Amino acid sequence: MPLTFLSEVGPLLLFTTGIPLAGVLLFYLVLEPFLENRQRKRWLKANRTTMRSLMVLAHLAGRLRERVEPCPHCGTAEPEFWEHDRHLLVLRCGGCKRNFTLSQRAYPEIRLMLRLMPALTLVLMQIRQGPGSRLAAHLRHCCRPFTAYLKRIP
Repeated sequence: MPLTFLSEVGPLLLFTTGIPLAGVLLFYLVLEPFLENRQRKRWLKANRTTMRSLMVLAHLAGRLRERVEPCPHCGTAEPEFWEHDRHLLVLRCGGCKRNFTLSQRAYPEIRLMLRLMPALTLVLMQIRQGPGSRLAAHLRHCCRPFTAYLKRIP
């Protein structure tokens, strides 16, 4: 009884291509996410104080957004954090894209925010190191109030 090509070579072909394919799928679907999560947990554990500072910074940014008056040019009440200096915080209007500054004297939150800005810089450097990693995605999620600042810095 003559055998067809698939019945002769099929099991060997399946065996020689199936095992490497299963190995590749195992690596990309199981091992790589596990290793990335472990790396993310290690970085977050090593930088606990930075993450606490970032959480306080995000809270202060939310409080400051509520207290800041609308833009004098267009009336939009959506300020974006744009830049910071030693004693000034520069905000940008979400509507007309004009900048305005706030000093430490005007709002007491700004003094603490300016003191905690190095934490944001450290997080920004980590995002730039591995932009596609799970850690970078987690950090971008934590930095939502500062998205304009993160996009602006090269």
